[in-house]
Amino acid sequence: MERDEAQSATFYDLDGQVLQLSFAGDSAALWPSGRSGVDELKTALAQVSGGEGDPDPRVVANQVLDNHWLNRWPRRPGWLRRLVLGSKPPTV
Repeated sequence: MERDEAQSATFYDLDGQVLQLSFAGDSAALWPSGRSGVDELKTALAQVSGGEGDPDPRVVANQVLDNHWLNRWPRRPGWLRRLVLGSKPPTV
């Protein structure tokens, strides 16, 4: 994510608190803003997960990671894929 994209994005923690982004040189930091965004987070998670029920942030994050894992490159040769990407998808 580029710096300009990050400044316009909204970040949440797992409890739905909105996080504030700040930059110092080439580093970025997220800080609690004191504002709750539970409803906004649930709406965004429902859009990503397909709108099924009350989405759990960890479940949706793992679904996104699994999707990226299934569409990763290189796919073949298998030994190179395992060397570069490992043998199992990351989880939250």
